[in-house]
Amino acid sequence: MWDRATNRRINRLFIVFLLVLGAMWTSSTAHAQIEVGSTVAGEHAFRDFIESCADPCVIKHNDGGAVVDFVGAAKWVRSHHMYIQFDGPCASACASFADLVRPNACVTENAIFLFHRMRYPIIDPRTNVVTAVVIPDATDPRGVPPQAQDVKDWVYDNGGFPIDGVTYMTASEAAGFWPVCRHA
Repeated sequence: MWDRATNRRINRLFIVFLLVLGAMWTSSTAHAQIEVGSTVAGEHAFRDFIESCADPCVIKHNDGGAVVDFVGAAKWVRSHHMYIQFDGPCASACASFADLVRPNACVTENAIFLFHRMRYPIIDPRTNVVTAVVIPDATDPRGVPPQAQDVKDWVYDNGGFPIDGVTYMTASEAAGFWPVCRHA
C-alpha cells in the first residue's frame, strides 16, 4: 500500500485530528454531574470555562453543576457584556445560568432546557468526594432553582421542578423567553 514514511504521516495526521476534535468537544460541552462518589471539580469550574470562551460563547451541551458556580458565571457574563448562544441541551444549573444571562443570550433551533429540583451534595472535605445528595421535597422552597418568575411560572405550568426526571423546554418554547440567534 503506502511506504513506511507515508504511514507515519497519516498516523500523525490522524492523532492531530483526534486531539483537535477532543479540544473542540471539551470547549463546547463543559458539564459536571453531581452524584454520590463523584469528585467535585471546584467552585469556579464553569465560570473558568466561560471566562476562557470566545465571544459569543456557544454552549452546545451542559449538564449543570453547582448553582453557585453558574450564578457567579452569570454575573461575570453580564458585567463583561459577553454574549451566549445556547445551541443544545442545557440542564439543571445551566438552565438557571441561561435565565440569569437572558439579556445577553439567544437560543438556536437545537436549544433545549431541562429543569428539576435542586440537589445539595454532601462533600467529604478530605477527599472532595460527594458522599450523599440531599433533594428537598416538593414543599420545600430550597428545592426551587434560581429562575425569573416568568420562567418559573412556565416550569410550574409544564410539570414543575421534579425530584425524579426533568421538565423539558424545547427551542420553540424557549423562543418565548430568549431571542432566536441570528447566526448559529
